[in-house]
Amino acid sequence: MAPFLNPVHINDVLENFKLRDAAGNEVSLYEVNSKYILIDFWASWCIPCRMENQKIAKYYSQYKITDFQIVGISIDESKEKWLSALKEDNVGWISLCDPDKKINDRFGVNAYPTNFLLDGDFKVIDRNLNSKSLLKRLNKLL
Repeated sequence: MAPFLNPVHINDVLENFKLRDAAGNEVSLYEVNSKYILIDFWASWCIPCRMENQKIAKYYSQYKITDFQIVGISIDESKEKWLSALKEDNVGWISLCDPDKKINDRFGVNAYPTNFLLDGDFKVIDRNLNSKSLLKRLNKLL
């Protein structure tokens, strides 16, 4: 197991990273232009992750992408299982895959789901919000 290089804390500014989406396109964190961004680390085999995806999917579309965007980062090694989970969970946000756990390890993620809520400057303003607490936080922010 690789060492966790940089555990992420509140007020940290996340470093840019690039990962591939389902279509194979490279996506950069710093290309995401939104007031608030949730970076969500998950996996298709993680039952709590899947439950949270499904709950968030129910209210995600009520926000404009310029106000709130999600960048889901799966650690699945199987592209088929990842894509199947995205479809089953009705995921409509940016979905990237990190099968080698390079970004996962860089940010010190060691449990799933793990998420970081960022402001538009990529500064961490909250972390590990479940779907209910995320909704409350967004309603206060927006």
